[in-house]
Amino acid sequence: MLRKTKPQTDEPIELEDDDPIDDVPLADDEPLTDEEIALGFYTHNEMKALGIVKDRQDQRRKQEKYGFPKPIKTGDRQAPTPKARVHRWIRYRGALSRTLQK
Repeated sequence: MLRKTKPQTDEPIELEDDDPIDDVPLADDEPLTDEEIALGFYTHNEMKALGIVKDRQDQRRKQEKYGFPKPIKTGDRQAPTPKARVHRWIRYRGALSRTLQK
């Protein structure tokens, strides 16, 4: 089965004022708010189980190409991603998708 995809461009996409979008995802260097910390964090395996990412390569590609939030190093072997930023990114990508379909 073939899937139709839109060609990707480097041009910025203009969003209309009535688009259902909070705002663009925060940059990774923005400090976390207390509310974001209270919502918790996803491990890579949790995001994989939820279908947000397929594997580490997919996660890295989404980070580099589509602005997916990067994890925060909290220990030698720990780097969870804030749930609030993942959810915001998903809402943002959904709004972009609806905008491109118009």
